[in-house]
Amino acid sequence: MAKRKQTFLDNFLSKKTSSSSSDSSLHSELSVTAKPGGSGLQTSSIPQEIGREENTAHSLEPANAPKVDLSSSNVIELNPDVLGIPPNNDQDPEEKVDDRQTTKKLETSTENLSQSTLAPESASQIVSENAYQPSDWASVQHVGKRHFNFQQSWFQTFPWLHLDKDIQKMLCIICVNATRLGLHRANTVKEETFLSTGFCNWKKAIDKCKKHESSNYHTTSLNKLAELRNVPITQKLQTEALKLQATARIFLRKIITSILYLGKQGLGLRGNESDSGNFLALMELRSEDVDGLSAWLHRSKSFTSWAIQNEVLRIASHSLLRQVMKKIENAKYYSVIVDETTDSSVKEQVSLNIRIVDEDFEPQEYFMGLYETEDTTGNALFTRITDALQRFNLSIENLRGQCYDGAANMSGKFKGVKAKILERQPKAFFVHCFNHSLNLALQDSSKSIAFFRDILCHEAGILVRASPKQIEHAWRVGGRREPIKT
Repeated sequence: MAKRKQTFLDNFLSKKTSSSSSDSSLHSELSVTAKPGGSGLQTSSIPQEIGREENTAHSLEPANAPKVDLSSSNVIELNPDVLGIPPNNDQDPEEKVDDRQTTKKLETSTENLSQSTLAPESASQIVSENAYQPSDWASVQHVGKRHFNFQQSWFQTFPWLHLDKDIQKMLCIICVNATRLGLHRANTVKEETFLSTGFCNWKKAIDKCKKHESSNYHTTSLNKLAELRNVPITQKLQTEALKLQATARIFLRKIITSILYLGKQGLGLRGNESDSGNFLALMELRSEDVDGLSAWLHRSKSFTSWAIQNEVLRIASHSLLRQVMKKIENAKYYSVIVDETTDSSVKEQVSLNIRIVDEDFEPQEYFMGLYETEDTTGNALFTRITDALQRFNLSIENLRGQCYDGAANMSGKFKGVKAKILERQPKAFFVHCFNHSLNLALQDSSKSIAFFRDILCHEAGILVRASPKQIEHAWRVGGRREPIKT
C-alpha cells in the first residue's frame, strides 16, 4: 500500500509541473524580498491575471480527483478511497521525535508569534513586510541515524518562508499577515503548520512547501494581500491630501488661538517690520512645544501674513458682535451712547455704545465699534448712527435713550443728533453725559475757588509722584530728567 501511495504521488507531482511553475511566477511577481537579516514582507503590485493563472494551473489534476476552486474559501474533503490512498497520518513517525522536543513552543498562538519582527502599526506596513530570512541560520533534523539540514536555497525557491525567532521554525509570511489582517472568513480551515506551530520537517521540505503553496488558504491569502497592494493612485493622492489637510488644520488652530490671545490681552500683533511683532514671537515660542510647527510655518508663510491676521481678527469681531446683538435683541429696548473725537491719524471717529438692562435687571454697556466720518454736522452724524443701528438689525422703534456731550452738533435743539432722533422716536429720552457734565463743573469750580484749585493740584501731584509712568510722562512734557519734588 505504501508503494502504491508513493507511485500515485510521483505521478501526481509530475503532472503538476506546469502548475508549480505558474504558482512560482505568482510569488515572484508578489516580490517577497528575501534579504538576509530582514524583518518583514515587502510586496509589489500583482497583475489581475492571478485568478486566471490559478485556474489554468490546476487544470492538470487526475481525472478521479475532485476539482478545487482556489478562488473559493470552502475546503473540499478528499476521499482517500477515490485516490487509492489508505487513511494515515501525513507525518512520518520519525518526524514526531523532533517535534516532541518543542511541544511547549508549538502551542504559541499566531498573535504572539515573532513579536520583534511582526509588529507593524498599520495594515499597509503588514502588507509590505519582508520575510525574515537570515543567511547564517542553520537547522538539522535528526531522523534515526539520518540527518537532514535546512537549505538556504529554499529561501529563493519559496520566498514566502519566514523564520520565527521565538520558535526557530519556518512560517508562511503571506498566510500570517493575511490572518493578522482578518482577510479570511471565520469558517476557513487554517493550516497551523505554516501559520502558528511552525515547519521544521526538512526531510520533506520541498513537497510540503509545494503543497502549502498550492493550498486554498495560501492562494486566498496571496490574492487578498494583492488586493490591498493594488490601491489606485487617485486614492493614494486623496489619502495624502487628507493627511496634509489634517496637519494644516492643527497648526492653523495654533495660529488662530495665538491671534485671539493677543487680541484679548490688548497687545499689538505686528511691529514696524514684517518679520517682527508679538504674534511672530509668540508663534516661535509655541513651536518649541508643538512638534512640526516650526517647519510648517516656514513652508506656509502666507498663514502668518498680515492679511490672515486681519481676517482672523475680523471674523472674531463679527462673532462677538453677533453674541452682543443676541443679548440686545433679548432685552428689546436699548439706549445709545455716542461721541466723536479725532484719533492719532487726525481722522474723525465716531464711537458707538449700546446700553441695555439684562434679564437680571443689571445695566450693561457694549462697545459696538468706531466709524470714520468726514462730516461732523448733526445730520451727517445722525445718518452714521442710524446706518450702524440698521447694520446691527436694531429697530429705532425700540430706542429709549440717547446720551451725548453738550456740543451743538450732538445736543443741539434744532439741528443736533438729539433733535433728529427725537423726530424719528420721541420716546428716546436725552441725557447729557455725566462725565462731560462733571468735567465742566470741575473746570468752573477751579476757576472761581482757589482752595478747590489747590486741592486738585495737590492730588494731581500725588498721582504723578506715585506713578512711575506718570513721572516719565511729566519728564517728557516738561523736558526734565530729575525726580519731581513737592
